[in-house]
Amino acid sequence: MSLMEAEQRALQDDNDELRKDLADIIHNQTLSNQLQHEKALNHVSFHVQLSRDVTVFSSRPLVFDRIVNNKGSAYSTYTGRFTAPLSGTYFFAATCAPTNSTLTCYIQAAVTRVCVMRAHYGRLSSDSIYHQWGATCHASLHLTRGAEVWVGVETTASFNGSYTSFSGFSVDLD
Repeated sequence: MSLMEAEQRALQDDNDELRKDLADIIHNQTLSNQLQHEKALNHVSFHVQLSRDVTVFSSRPLVFDRIVNNKGSAYSTYTGRFTAPLSGTYFFAATCAPTNSTLTCYIQAAVTRVCVMRAHYGRLSSDSIYHQWGATCHASLHLTRGAEVWVGVETTASFNGSYTSFSGFSVDLD
C-alpha cells in the first residue's frame, strides 16, 4: 500500500468517525427536543376566583369556585387545593380582599405557611366611608409530586368575591 493510499484510508476512517459523532449529536438533540415537548405537554396553570362573597372559618382552605383557567386540572374546586401533578418548581400568587373586617390570609404548602398577607378594611381618619385594601403575596416553590398548596385564613373572615383570587403555574418540571 502506497503512502497516498494509507493517507486516503486514514481520512476515510476519520470521516466515518465524524459521521458517527454527527449521528450521535442528532440523536441526542432529538431526545432533548422530545423531553422539552413532554415537559410542555405537562405544563400546568390555573387562575381561580370567588363567584360571590364568602365567609371562611379559620384553618380551612379558601375554596375558589370560579375557574378562569385550570390547564392540567391540578386545582380542585371541591377542596380548594392545588395538587402538583409532577415534581418541579411552581409559582403561586394569591390576592385577598375583605368585605367587613381586616383579615390575615396565607399561601400554605403542606405544614408551612409560605407567605402571609394582611388585607385591611376600615375608614381613613378624615373619611366616613369604609374602604377595602386588598393584599397579595406570591411564592416560588419546589414541590414533589402530590404536594398540595392552598390559601388559608388565620381567623374566621369574610372575603370580597370580586377581588379575591388564587393563581399558579409550573415553571420548571423535574
